[in-house]
Amino acid sequence: MINRLFVLWIISIVFPLTGWTYESSVQTDFINSGNGFEDRKLAEQKQIKRAENHAETVLINNQATVVKPQSKQQDEQQQKQREEQDSREVIYQSAVEFANFIDQFFGQSEALDRASYDYLRLVSQSHWQKTNTMDFSAKLKAKVHLPKINKRLSLIFSEQDESIVDGSQDSLDSWLNTQGKEEKSSAALNYEAVANKRSSYDMRIGITSGVEPFVRARHVYRLLQTPSLLLKNETSVFWQDSLGYGSRFKLEMDKIMDTNNLMRWKYSILRAEKSEGNEWRSQFSIINHAAAESWTSYDFSVKGKTQAEYEIDEYRVAIRYRRQLPVKWLYLEIEPEVRWKPLPGEIRKQMTPGVIFRFEIRFED
Repeated sequence: MINRLFVLWIISIVFPLTGWTYESSVQTDFINSGNGFEDRKLAEQKQIKRAENHAETVLINNQATVVKPQSKQQDEQQQKQREEQDSREVIYQSAVEFANFIDQFFGQSEALDRASYDYLRLVSQSHWQKTNTMDFSAKLKAKVHLPKINKRLSLIFSEQDESIVDGSQDSLDSWLNTQGKEEKSSAALNYEAVANKRSSYDMRIGITSGVEPFVRARHVYRLLQTPSLLLKNETSVFWQDSLGYGSRFKLEMDKIMDTNNLMRWKYSILRAEKSEGNEWRSQFSIINHAAAESWTSYDFSVKGKTQAEYEIDEYRVAIRYRRQLPVKWLYLEIEPEVRWKPLPGEIRKQMTPGVIFRFEIRFED
């Protein structure tokens, strides 16, 4: 009996202690399990961070996950894409910026003349037409500012001054070529007299590659300027030995259709002492951003002269594709074209297909 009582007494003492110990252990395990979860989460984050520099397999939520490293080249590429995206957003907010971007990308002399930086562009051109063999030519475009002489003064090497000749996108259609003369380049001193948001005025004196001096003054005024539309006119007066004294008027309209398309219309007319009456040209273009680093211009143009009667000298349809190659200072152009010229004494016109290839090397400061 005494032994049984002793056993019951021992159980009554040990059982509460056992229950208290069990309950405490459960609470302790729950607390420790919480800390363990946080520790595991922190360990996973450290492991992922450590794995960024190495292609490792880490265990996340009991599943194997491969963490691939991001190289410095990928970082630079992403940074460049972000900068290009920001730049394009700024460009597309204004018809002026969009038009200037297109002109600079295609290397138009008008945009390059206004550049506030020094540049050098070397162009190699091959032109094939059905009526003749392949013609090769090389061109130089460059601008060097002369701040030690005057901040507004610069030295410009370019094709035949575009305020005197045609000023179209392809220099093959110059007014001098219409007169049966060879295409020329020029070197000139250019003085930017006035420049603001709506108006600019500059003067130029130089000499052509045919040792022919010329003088020109030009005024550009933006008649209408909205976020999606730009209308501007350009008036020039000049003297050149082959043309004498003369003037040229140009009207241009640029309309943003969307972020990848720009519609452009140009009309220019020239009158000089030795010109064939009023020599004019009209061109309509749709410029499309088809792919990264490339633009395509779909052109339709008409040119002629008005003297005793109204005459059309030529119709032209062309597709001009220009792309910046992986070598960032190298550009490639392909421009298939079809021209229709009237035959002497006949109503029908002669169709002449052709294609132009251009390689351009561009350096800018």
